[in-house]
Amino acid sequence: MSKEIKLLLECGVRAPSSHNSQPWLFRVDEKYIEIYADPKRRLSEADRDGRMLFVSLGCLIANLKIAADFLGLSHSLAYYTSGTSDLAARMNFFGEKKKANGDYFRATSERRSNRNQYKNRPIPEDVIRALKDLNRDEGLRIDFVTSYKTRAQIADISSRAMGRIMSRSPFRRELAHWLRTNITRKKDGMPGSGHGMSLLVSCIAPHILRHVDVSKVEAKKERKRIMNFPAVVVISSRGNHRQQWLKVGELLEMILLAAQSKSIDSAIRVASIEDQIAREELRQALGLRNFEPQMLFGLGYAEKTAPHSPRRRIEDYILPAR
Repeated sequence: MSKEIKLLLECGVRAPSSHNSQPWLFRVDEKYIEIYADPKRRLSEADRDGRMLFVSLGCLIANLKIAADFLGLSHSLAYYTSGTSDLAARMNFFGEKKKANGDYFRATSERRSNRNQYKNRPIPEDVIRALKDLNRDEGLRIDFVTSYKTRAQIADISSRAMGRIMSRSPFRRELAHWLRTNITRKKDGMPGSGHGMSLLVSCIAPHILRHVDVSKVEAKKERKRIMNFPAVVVISSRGNHRQQWLKVGELLEMILLAAQSKSIDSAIRVASIEDQIAREELRQALGLRNFEPQMLFGLGYAEKTAPHSPRRRIEDYILPAR
C-alpha cells in the first residue's frame, strides 16, 4: 500500500459512524479504493434497515474525496448500491491535478462529536447560508432550524422517539455492547468520556443499560439535548435507498467539516430518524412533503472541547486482494 493510499484511508476512517462501529472495509490498489459495508458491524437494533451504515459510508467517501483533492489526485467515484452486495462504491484514480485548499482536510482530524453544554450563541446567518450552499443535489434538502418553537417541536418528537427506543431491551443491550469505559483499550465503540461520564459511571453504565429500563430518564435528557443546540439541522432525500443514504452521508460530512473549519461544534442525534413514527412526525413538522428525513444533528459553540473517538488500525479494514 502506497503512502498516498494509506493517507487517504487514514483520513477516510475519521468519519463518524453510529455507535462508532466503523462499519467499513476496503480493497485497495494503486489505482483504486473499493469501499465495502462490513456486515459484522451493522447494528441490528439501532439500524434495522442499514440506513445509518450507508450514511456512515457516505461520510467516509466525503473524507476520501477531500483527501484526494488535498493531495492533488484526480479521481472519479462509482456507486454500487443495487442488489445485496456489500460493495458500496469505488474510487478510481487517474493522474494528478491542482491541489485543493487544506481547510477541510485539516478539519477531518479536528472534527469530533461534542455532547457538552452549548453556549447561548447563535450561528451567524452568513455561515448558515454558506452551509446550505454546500448542497448541490436537487434530490437532497437541508433544513436549518433556529427558531425556539420549531426546535421545541423537534425536541418533543425526539424525546418520544428516545423513550420508545430505549424501552426495548434488545436496543439497550446492543448499545451497552458498544459503550466503553474511559480507560478502554478497544479501538471502536463509545468511551463514556465522550458522553461526559466519570470513570466510575462509565464502568457501571453498560450494566445499567442491560438490566434497567431507563427510557423515561433518557427521553427527558433527549429533549434537553436537542434544545441545547442553537441550530438543529435535518438532511432529507427524495428517495429512501442506499445511494440516497450514501449521498446524505457525503453532504452531512461536508457540513460538519465546513462547520468545524469555522470553530462550530456538532453532535449527531438520530433517535427521531431511527424511529419510524418519529420520522413521519418530523417530516410533517418540517413540511417535507415528498422528502424523507435521513439525518438530524445540532450545531453551535460548546462550552468545552470533547475527546476524539478511538479508531482501529488501517490494516484492520483491509480485505485481501482478489
